[in-house]
Amino acid sequence: MSERNSITQLFIETCHRLADLDLEIGPSGNMSVRTSNDKVYITPSGSEFRDISPNNISTIKNLSDSEYIGSKPSSDLELHLAIYGTRSDIKVILHTHAHPVVVAAMIGAPIPVLNTMHADYFGKQVQAIPYFNHRQTETEFVEYFKQGDAFLLGKHGGLLLFSELDIKSIVNTMNAFNEICSLYYKSLSIPHNLSRNIQEISDNDISNIHNYYKTEYGGKSNEQ
Repeated sequence: MSERNSITQLFIETCHRLADLDLEIGPSGNMSVRTSNDKVYITPSGSEFRDISPNNISTIKNLSDSEYIGSKPSSDLELHLAIYGTRSDIKVILHTHAHPVVVAAMIGAPIPVLNTMHADYFGKQVQAIPYFNHRQTETEFVEYFKQGDAFLLGKHGGLLLFSELDIKSIVNTMNAFNEICSLYYKSLSIPHNLSRNIQEISDNDISNIHNYYKTEYGGKSNEQ
């Protein structure tokens, strides 16, 4: 199987698994993957994850040129390309408009690590990017994405960055991101006499929890 066929097959299956989570409202999310030779595959404009197929994936020839083959690419293409151009470690970008994520983006504040699931998956606070008109000035905000892998886009949605096209990891992380955002904004409505007991997990514990999850949880080992 050629690299293209292998990647597109994984890409399509990932999109369909994300659709099964039933978190997006219509064609609101998008995803892209970068290949070893800096070609980019991205979901087409106005498409739902469940409708992605070999016939409608957009293919971008290289990171420095938005020329494409196939369907018209997502309107967020320029931001995807800018992030790939800045982050050589990133192979997959997932943009979501899941309801709790959008609410958290409307609040516009970083999400501190308040629970162990957050520590497991991300190991640090979810960053909040200031509001910008994403239809006009996407690439100007690429500086905000130089570090980290989970972001809230002010008044808009969320962005997750991945180092590999791993279906299970992407789907589980998306599910966790949705839950973390939901728990965060719900925590803001807890009466003060109770919410004052909600404290951030210490940096040392976050590091230990995150490292354990990444290296040992579920039968993983440090030799992997």
